[in-house]
Amino acid sequence: MKRPAVSELALKLSRARFAGLDNAPPRQGHPWVYPHSLYAALLIFRAYFGLTYRHTVALFKDLYPESPCPSFQSLQRYMSRNLKPEDLEGLLAELKNQLERLLPDDAVPLVILDTTGIAHRGLTQKLNYKRGAEVRRVRGHSRLGLLVRYYRDLKLLVIDGVAAGPAYASDMVLGRRALRQGTKPGPLLADAGFDSVEIWKEAFERGYHPQIRLKGGEVKSELRKLGQKLFEPFLYRFRGVGEGVFGGIKTRLNGPVRELKPKVALKRVLLEAICYDLRILLTLILFALLPARPIRAEPGPSNLIL
Repeated sequence: MKRPAVSELALKLSRARFAGLDNAPPRQGHPWVYPHSLYAALLIFRAYFGLTYRHTVALFKDLYPESPCPSFQSLQRYMSRNLKPEDLEGLLAELKNQLERLLPDDAVPLVILDTTGIAHRGLTQKLNYKRGAEVRRVRGHSRLGLLVRYYRDLKLLVIDGVAAGPAYASDMVLGRRALRQGTKPGPLLADAGFDSVEIWKEAFERGYHPQIRLKGGEVKSELRKLGQKLFEPFLYRFRGVGEGVFGGIKTRLNGPVRELKPKVALKRVLLEAICYDLRILLTLILFALLPARPIRAEPGPSNLIL
């Protein structure tokens, strides 16, 4: 996708999300020189193309030579200190509003809830416990939870909710945060790691039809008993389709540009989830603008259906 289209759409989404901060009265001491929406748009642009901070600023100045642009040091400082995960979740909500106009209204997607670990280059993170006299050291990583829609007829995966946390964050906590961002109810597919009364209650209240495999032991909760009756193995077998989204995000994060700090890596994970939906939106817009070609009745090699 061309860079001007990505930058313009990123600016549009960021201005819709940060309108309150951009129009707020300047603070005392050291006021902001550039709007928050510009910083957020540049960070989306950087994550979309896998650029360094220096290269991101240079490309933006080439595309818009007359527009103001912060330095790459200021952009890195904003990413590290000022950008909040809640702001990125709000950006994903704005992006979903744009996607809803291009997705079918009558289709009922399968909804997949899952988590995974996203590694980064921090190699000095210590565990919070000891085994014997040895202090365990692990490769630093962030925990990512996704709520993914799967449109079987379109063969399309769309991120509907995202939550990220530090290493060893609870799957229950991330799952509830991602589930609360969902806007399209349907059959909810999740493994036994999400077999919790809180997850069952949240899913039923939001209109989902949970297909969660139960853990072992006696089933006492009425919600879990109801879920046991409604469980359909035919639907549950599609749970593994969501692994394709995790694989795509991990491939992007394992590129030449990686993050060193755990907090910055956590925000980069959220940015990659936003860029995943952004690619889908740009692709759907492109196909919507293509002229429809007539299909010839007689068979032949020229009958190409786009």
